[in-house]
Amino acid sequence: MSRKPASPLELDSLERDFRDEDGVWVARSERADSAYEAAWEEAAATDHVTAAIARSAEHESLAELTAKTTAIWDRLPEEGLGTILDLGCGYGRLALHLSLNRGFACDAYVGVDVSPTMLRHALAYRNRFGAFPDARFVLLQASAHELPLADDSIDVVISSAVFLHMGKRFVEVALREAARVLRSGGSFVFETSFPNRWCPANAPVALRRLSRRGDPLDVELYSLREVRNAVRDSALPRKVGRWSIEPAERAILPKRVGPVVMGWARRWNDAAQRRALGPDALTAVSFSASSV
Repeated sequence: MSRKPASPLELDSLERDFRDEDGVWVARSERADSAYEAAWEEAAATDHVTAAIARSAEHESLAELTAKTTAIWDRLPEEGLGTILDLGCGYGRLALHLSLNRGFACDAYVGVDVSPTMLRHALAYRNRFGAFPDARFVLLQASAHELPLADDSIDVVISSAVFLHMGKRFVEVALREAARVLRSGGSFVFETSFPNRWCPANAPVALRRLSRRGDPLDVELYSLREVRNAVRDSALPRKVGRWSIEPAERAILPKRVGPVVMGWARRWNDAAQRRALGPDALTAVSFSASSV
């Protein structure tokens, strides 16, 4: 990927539509939050780390805050990332991981999230740990399906475990928005974004979804075909050329059912992870889509 600096935000338009609250750009409009936005803000206020990665961080160390990342980030180009757009950035987990664990640099980082509380945590962690110290660092309260960014202004669009909480209709729009702002020849990485409907290990998730209908933060389940179609129809392939869908993790059996830990399932899941058991369409717990 060639590096081409971009200017995704014009300060005049930013100040027209947003107000700067100590480093976090918050939408000026007084519109009512959706149920999804309200639920995400409440979860962020309760425990922002657990809300983002379903794991607590007792000491809020770098290792705890960057947990649950996969090797897909190792494939990003080392020469620099230009302008990054992080969809559903939360408390800035990917910025911390890419900058401090992987050693990447960028010209600008734009973190988008619907929760101002999450964005304030992202700013605090950036200041504490020094993520992307030489980049323009913009934190913006906005939705992934309504990006206030210019066409062809972003070099790399990234996201981790965010689309799974959005309705499929909104994911389709969000992918089209990602394609709109991504420049030709850019890259995208959507890590652990599409839980597999047909993976037996996800049976507890499917049952929980049935019992919690109407929960705005519930998890959507996909087939491999649905993921392919969603990416293909978004126009992202025309921007990036080659792209792929791959398992973020493989398993056959759930690790637990309710309070019961399924310790004996480890052998089967280890075999699935080694690709010694079953096709991806069945053994993938979640799919990642990327062009790297």
